[in-house]
Amino acid sequence: MRLEGVLKLIRKNYDKNIALKLLSTNGLSSLGERIYFIALNVSILSSGGNVLSVGILYIIRPVADIITNAVISAHIDKFNKRKTMVVLDLMSALLIGSLIVSQTIWNIYIVVFFVQVCSSMYSPISISYTALAIPKDQLKKYNSWDNLVNSGGFLVGPAIAGLLLYFSSVDSAILVNSVMLIVASIINLSLPHLVVEEEHSERKSFYEINKESMHYLKSFFETKRVYLLYYLLTSLLFVFAAGLNSVEAAFALEVIMLTRIEYGLIVSISGAGFVVGSIVNTFISRTDDYLSVN
Repeated sequence: MRLEGVLKLIRKNYDKNIALKLLSTNGLSSLGERIYFIALNVSILSSGGNVLSVGILYIIRPVADIITNAVISAHIDKFNKRKTMVVLDLMSALLIGSLIVSQTIWNIYIVVFFVQVCSSMYSPISISYTALAIPKDQLKKYNSWDNLVNSGGFLVGPAIAGLLLYFSSVDSAILVNSVMLIVASIINLSLPHLVVEEEHSERKSFYEINKESMHYLKSFFETKRVYLLYYLLTSLLFVFAAGLNSVEAAFALEVIMLTRIEYGLIVSISGAGFVVGSIVNTFISRTDDYLSVN
């Protein structure tokens, strides 16, 4: 059975080095994303753009997410996860690196769209790989550290971006992110190839697979309405956060006339709360594991 195959594979392949590598790639991606996206905000404003131009930048990302997830969500298990993560990291690095050559507003929009497509594909594939590589009793601890690493990227990324913008240029910030993604792809390349052998099943069309997936989601949310409410409220928070982020750069740089480094440092302060929360969550999960054992 598939579940037995998954459990057997996890027990056979689990290695703390795998968790460390996964955390490293997630941290590099989170850190690089914050650096380059702040640099893009500044680049658009410097190129004669306005608040609307920056707002479009934040609209492109969820549009890319919706399109990509609708297409690949039902086909994740068919991919070679390790190779796909490596390819996606390299594609993102090349796309972001191309901004050094041209930083026109339309070129930025096109690159951001395709980078987000890669990111939208990478995220569920990475989660699927993590579920295979990390034992169930270690997932809570791993997720806590993963949140801490991502929040660390949110905290440190803007500060690094501010320093790069102050002492160098937007190109430097873009180049740093491109290099981070290349390093992440090298780390992913060193991960083991994990495959769960499945019983032979009838080949289904794209429409049938997506129809079954939607039916499963509908059934799940009908029986677990609290999860649906949680998901909707969380999504609403992200909508408000995205709306705030879309105007914060323009407000900081054009209204209250902050310097680039001051803007980066102020954004980094807002990430401190996420870091503190993740640290607390990590200790709570450890305490919970200890109490459940004893």
